[in-house]
Amino acid sequence: MEIAYLIYDILPEQYHEDIKRLLVMADKEFFPPLSSRVSTTQNHFHDNASIHNEKDTILLYFKALLKQCFILAVDNDRVAGFLSFRKNHTYIDIDVLSENAYVSTICIDVEYRRHGIANCFYDKLETIKDIPFVYTRTWDQNYSHIYLLKKRNYELLYEIVDDRAPGINTVYYGKKIGV
Repeated sequence: MEIAYLIYDILPEQYHEDIKRLLVMADKEFFPPLSSRVSTTQNHFHDNASIHNEKDTILLYFKALLKQCFILAVDNDRVAGFLSFRKNHTYIDIDVLSENAYVSTICIDVEYRRHGIANCFYDKLETIKDIPFVYTRTWDQNYSHIYLLKKRNYELLYEIVDDRAPGINTVYYGKKIGV
């Protein structure tokens, strides 16, 4: 396995189908599923599936991703995983530096998991010039992602109780880079 890590401000079209494939593969691993969302930054996680069918919402989610930057893990011209991020994105309730990278989505193909790809994504992201602060959000029961964030010295910034469902909180983690 020879993984190349590529950073793009605009995702090249040659990778679009691989990104869609990964979104469909990982859809139900997110809470709520990606197919019940209409964007990567929506503030409320109410079920949108009644408005759109699953295929349509994955395409809506994919179209929202296309407005973001990407770090791809590529193995022999096949995308093994991706991290998407928005530059200088802020939420009203969270105190973050205005110059930042907000990690919106990480998907890694099942075949490539447990090989350190997510850690490498953060390594690459944290070395991009002009990004002094990185933050992300997830749900409080996404133990593997939270473990990685804590291992990388990300700190809990904000928590929204029962945001995703009763007993399932949204948590925001962040890290000042270069400290």
